[in-house]
Amino acid sequence: MNITSEQLTAGTHCSEATAHKVIDSLNQAMELFEINTPQRAACFIANVCVETGNFKYLRELWTIDRPTKWQAAYEGRFGNKMRGDGYKYRGAGWLQITFKSNYITVTEWIREVLPDCPDFEQEPEKLAEYPWAAISAAAWWNHNGLNGLADRDMITGIRRRINGSQMLGLNEVKDIWQRLLRELEK
Repeated sequence: MNITSEQLTAGTHCSEATAHKVIDSLNQAMELFEINTPQRAACFIANVCVETGNFKYLRELWTIDRPTKWQAAYEGRFGNKMRGDGYKYRGAGWLQITFKSNYITVTEWIREVLPDCPDFEQEPEKLAEYPWAAISAAAWWNHNGLNGLADRDMITGIRRRINGSQMLGLNEVKDIWQRLLRELEK
């Protein structure tokens, strides 16, 4: 299913300029990873909108010399072995893929459908560029079973998979999801 920039603007309240900038990557990503019904698309887009501040941030905000307590804890975990790996492999893409091990995994998932995608371990900055920001989010979404949860309207379960127990942005996701679903079902 392809959505239009007009549907995206109406459903997310993003600007027309933003919608035009992201729409091709969005449609490509959704096609590659079977986000192919109004329900799946609305759930996916609502979640990536919240994770990116409505497509504004493609990389986790981080002051290199003053990481937050959470960011400082990235060092030494999930493949981050070298000093500075926490910063290098900080959240990137529409679902804020974090940690070196996840950058490696997302590369493998995307290469299943696009063999020539970048090696995000070697070029981590590419994960915060189009179309990879969108495609990495769709790959993560698909490989974590979120299409199935979206099919059953399990918005809370999806947020839990994305954010763990914090459930950050749940109400905002629900609002965007409902608006988008109305737009996509017209």
